[in-house]
Amino acid sequence: MVDMRLKFEPGVSIQSTPLQTGLGLQASNLIRHKLGQIQKYAGCSRLSSDTFHGTARALLPWADLHGAGYIGIGTNELLEVYSEGAISSITPIDATSDLLTPYTTVAGSPLVTITDGSYVPAEGQWIEIQNASYVDGIFLQGVYKIVSVGVGDYVIDAGTNAIAGAVAAGAVITFNTTNTLTAVTITLGAYAFADQYDLLVGVSTIVGGITFVGDYTVTVTVGPVNTITGSVAASSTTSGQENGGNVRINYLLLLPVDDATSGTYGTGLYGEGLYGTATSSVLSPPQVRWTLAQWGEDLLAAYATGTIYHWVPPVAVGNVATAVAGAPSAVNGVFVAAPQQQAVAWGAYSATLGEQDALLIKWCDVADLNTWNVTTTNQAGSFRLTSGARVLSGMWFGLSGLLWTDLDMWVMTYVGFPLVYGFNRVGENCGLISQRAAGISGTTVAWLSINEFFIYRGGQVTVLPCDVHDFIFNNIDMTYADAVYCASNASSSELAWWFPVLGSDGVCTAYVKWNVTEGFWDYGQDQLTLSAWSDQSVFGPPIAADYNGLIQQFETAVDFDGVSLASSFATGFFTLQDGTDFVFLERIRPDLTMSTGGQVQIYINVADSVAQVPDAAYPVRTYGPYTVTQSTPFIVVRARGIYFQFILVAASPNTFWRIGSPLAIVQPDGKH
Repeated sequence: MVDMRLKFEPGVSIQSTPLQTGLGLQASNLIRHKLGQIQKYAGCSRLSSDTFHGTARALLPWADLHGAGYIGIGTNELLEVYSEGAISSITPIDATSDLLTPYTTVAGSPLVTITDGSYVPAEGQWIEIQNASYVDGIFLQGVYKIVSVGVGDYVIDAGTNAIAGAVAAGAVITFNTTNTLTAVTITLGAYAFADQYDLLVGVSTIVGGITFVGDYTVTVTVGPVNTITGSVAASSTTSGQENGGNVRINYLLLLPVDDATSGTYGTGLYGEGLYGTATSSVLSPPQVRWTLAQWGEDLLAAYATGTIYHWVPPVAVGNVATAVAGAPSAVNGVFVAAPQQQAVAWGAYSATLGEQDALLIKWCDVADLNTWNVTTTNQAGSFRLTSGARVLSGMWFGLSGLLWTDLDMWVMTYVGFPLVYGFNRVGENCGLISQRAAGISGTTVAWLSINEFFIYRGGQVTVLPCDVHDFIFNNIDMTYADAVYCASNASSSELAWWFPVLGSDGVCTAYVKWNVTEGFWDYGQDQLTLSAWSDQSVFGPPIAADYNGLIQQFETAVDFDGVSLASSFATGFFTLQDGTDFVFLERIRPDLTMSTGGQVQIYINVADSVAQVPDAAYPVRTYGPYTVTQSTPFIVVRARGIYFQFILVAASPNTFWRIGSPLAIVQPDGKH
């Protein structure tokens, strides 16, 4: 018997044949390369159980001047913010109505009709019922989506069935104060509060000299009697209703239709979509695309074809994002030039053309978000790029702004007054595949183009060779190319590109990943599908948004939000002698580091000739699975052949693994 080390070569390569790959990797899922070794990819746990609405397209973590952390969330439905475990809508308000008894219900149905003749909403638009209200067994407060629109009314789904049916009904909070006391009793029609209920008074209301607004804890005693504590002692014994008895309804900003389906050539906005791809006839971008940026301690937000919005912390009743005065009426995205603190917008509205210009760059004056018009005394300005059909994306990197069109890459550099910025095209035929397809890792920017990867490093654009090129380009659904995004993980020097595969209906179910420091690639298809990502921040390790409306934090667990997913890899086919002799593989010492209680399965595929390796008509022989734990000294294989393949699969809960160089115990067993 002879001992032979299986020195696996890290990095997945599907551009090579199985025989060329040898002890390198031919396939993978949920693995990472670290210091030349192969191990399981880190898991995640949810940041909180509160959920956002829709599909997240942008995440931005930041902290205010007091150290409070926030996460901006731009979805295809709303603009929201995470703070202290809760997610709140900060979507701009289009209109507000105060309505007396506006609800009509149908027994046994969750559909509630709201009568309002002062505003005509659109189907699919969101409303916010600002103050707590109650009708026919249904508690209403928060955001709801309009499911249908009638004449002078519309319908929402409350999520709770009505009891008997009601017409022109609806109660709001009634406050009952007692002179000199801070204890206040409340009622909400026939609604039965639970003890210690968290009540939000959404509309500031004064009753008995006490101003009620914000969060209160309801104490329920025998009777039942519902009590909250006022901020001061009441100056009189009286009663009054929140918002004068009216239900306050905010009609939220209506976002474009989120439609990524293909359409007819020649329809849609000029410059939208990939060259050679049919575009939708809907006059909106294929997907709602948000960009989020930090302006001091504030949040800037813009969706493609909308203007720029500004939100000032903290989370508070009625505190929503508002349009930036003086900003272009339409942009496709925004970032902040950090040293000068100037908001830079691309795809900006052109007053000269009287419409949005997909190649126009505009920026505001230094540290003045509201000044965009150029004068001889300020540093606001504009520049129109001269290549491509549209600007896809932009970001600030080091001391420069980076801009990508559908064809090229440009760099904008601060040159001071009067030109303010200089623009240079640094790369041709290297445009982005989608707005979010570029990422930063240290001094490297990498991005996915239509058929290649590129990097920008040291002022130069070069092609990034990709060993898993065929996995992404043979499987990506280009109809939903807008969904592609780059996920940067600085602590592991990784950049991953998540993308929708054919048949996934635009959901990002697969990824390719590049270790920037070591140069290795891998890929996978993941059950925990993710729609947006943000690198490590004031919240710690990277965060991501899943399609269930949850914010997940990575590098914090072994499993994926409590779900055990199968990490795996398979080598190519390698020989244990000179490739002409049969070898008897008696056993393997796994050389695995594993978490306590963890286990993996090992398979060995064996072939007797070259023909068996790539040809399914001559199937290989499979030995295993062999269950391996931390304490497994060896597995007995007893297989005879010439070409061997090593496969590892880990699907059991709480299993972290890292593999070294397994020891194969072999002996020659005759000529071919």
